[in-house]
Amino acid sequence: MTDHLVALGAARQLSLYAFLVAASRFVPIPFVDDLLPERLRRRMVQQLLRQAGRSYSAKKVAPIYADPGGCVAGCIGWAILLPFKLLLYPIRKILAVIGAAREVSQRMVTTFLLGRTVARVLDRGLLLEGTPDADLDQQAKRFRACFDRTLESTNTTIFGSPLEAALSSSRGLVRAGAKLGRRLSQRSEAEPGDPAEPADLPAADRSVIERVTGVVQSVLERPEVIAMIADFDARFDAAWSG
Repeated sequence: MTDHLVALGAARQLSLYAFLVAASRFVPIPFVDDLLPERLRRRMVQQLLRQAGRSYSAKKVAPIYADPGGCVAGCIGWAILLPFKLLLYPIRKILAVIGAAREVSQRMVTTFLLGRTVARVLDRGLLLEGTPDADLDQQAKRFRACFDRTLESTNTTIFGSPLEAALSSSRGLVRAGAKLGRRLSQRSEAEPGDPAEPADLPAADRSVIERVTGVVQSVLERPEVIAMIADFDARFDAAWSG
């Protein structure tokens, strides 16, 4: 299972993005905590496109990473929700922190599987360079529909539970990840290099990356997780072919 990711140079990258997307929900700023996960997912998809030799912008396949039900749906929704969101924000954040390890682990699994599945379809020759924008959009929508359908029928606790246990024992890791995700999201997407290998980051940030990627890699080596992901792949392929 991991051979494919290693061949693409993506295993470490996806582990980090999965954590940053999940941890970014805990940025203590209203609306930023909604916007940041999607921005990081977009960066992840952009990196995968570049690694697969695609030069077009990830925005052309936005349905893959966008959150259609999120707060980013429109400025009008923002204006309506703002007073309520500001009022309830402290309470919501307190409740979120209480269940941080569980929520982060669940979001990590979803993001990791999303990135991994994007890498697989790119490797197969889908979403090709030179494809008309309208066709790219349709392929992206079909991809997301197949992915969501497969995810809904997947027992992700096989993957998420060991991640939750590891995160629960790593005090302060989620908070550090939220700060790191915010900083990395502000970098230009045109900058060379992989955020999973940020040589210019402070030692503390590099330590967070090492801890997170180490945790995810150890979980990925579990036989039950390998079997779960293989089953996910097979059912996604069936949904795509069907």
